[in-house]
Amino acid sequence: MTKQELIKYLNNELNEADSQRVRDWIDYNESNKEYFNSLKEIWVIASLPKERALESDFEEFDKKYKFTKRSPVERILSYVSIVAAVIAIFSTICIISTYKESDKEYLSLSNTSTELQVCDLPDGSIVALSPNSELLYDKEYGKINRDLILNGNCYFNVMKNAALPMHIQAGNELNITVTGTKFYANSSPDNSNMFELALTEGTVSVKLKKHKEPIRLSMGDFLQVDKHQSYTTTSISNDIHIMKDMSDYLNFKNAKMSLVIKRLSELYGINFKTMNPQVLDYLFTADLNDNSIEEILSIFKVTMGIDSKTEGETIQLY
Repeated sequence: MTKQELIKYLNNELNEADSQRVRDWIDYNESNKEYFNSLKEIWVIASLPKERALESDFEEFDKKYKFTKRSPVERILSYVSIVAAVIAIFSTICIISTYKESDKEYLSLSNTSTELQVCDLPDGSIVALSPNSELLYDKEYGKINRDLILNGNCYFNVMKNAALPMHIQAGNELNITVTGTKFYANSSPDNSNMFELALTEGTVSVKLKKHKEPIRLSMGDFLQVDKHQSYTTTSISNDIHIMKDMSDYLNFKNAKMSLVIKRLSELYGINFKTMNPQVLDYLFTADLNDNSIEEILSIFKVTMGIDSKTEGETIQLY
């Protein structure tokens, strides 16, 4: 089963016969079911209407899913990979409203839609707000302060400014200080934790009200804080490095076709069968990162005269 077919199934673009074939594949074993459910979860979270953005998100997911061990922070990594792809592709015109609390007036950046919204802050920082999430800041933001109040889930790509650090308040008990970095923060998790933070680049400092010293986090740290302000930190640096390094995984220079086929099999979950053993020793040079399986097979045909034939879930090369 190819990635493209699963995407089409999620988008209701298959006929009944092909849809039934996908359902049969999902029910065939637990591994297939787990993979599909993870894909579906990310598809629902992203809810991106643009085909290009959706395909980019699944590229990021496929690369990460195939080359990292499943862990308790898989949900966070999935979210981060989606946001990174979305930010790179497009931004959203965000609606800013006025919000008053006591005697202070705030500007409210809220996401009341069902889609991820990517917005620019006045200081040049980029944020990606999940549905039902909100950021509050005053009119002096970016001038004399970079103070924010977070309610919900948000990915931050913070513009560097050591002279004017960003301070983010998440609830009444927790404050985050950054000067320039990238991280995901969730002030309303669906579990017993009151706060989560995954740092994908740079450093941050998190101050809990009940703790004297701040918690200092570096790239690859994952922080979880419960309602009693007990906290744990976990390293996800290996997962993040793998995600960052995957962009060159299908970029080949004088590589044997045996290696090319192996990597394609791992990425796309496709079984290749070489009908001509000599094909495995052919040398191949090309960057295949932005190509579909169909396009890759065409490249094989044009550049090396390798024909292909698909039978079920097996691609024969000869």
